[in-house]
Amino acid sequence: KPKTLREFERIHDEHLATLANRTLAGISSDELATMHVGIGEKHGHTMANRSLQLIRTVINHAKKKHYC
Repeated sequence: KPKTLREFERIHDEHLATLANRTLAGISSDELATMHVGIGEKHGHTMANRSLQLIRTVINHAKKKHYC
């Protein structure tokens, strides 16, 4: 859906852009946990959870397509 895509793009641009050019192996679970807490403190728990959900979605898609 166009609205969902716009929301994903906004989440990426505002919260996840620092991960964009990194490999999956180069991103630790501790780093994601710290990022989650930081987003939660600044933008609320809902946005923090949506951000991690987007990361999970991208990772699961990459695994399904055998990109990683």
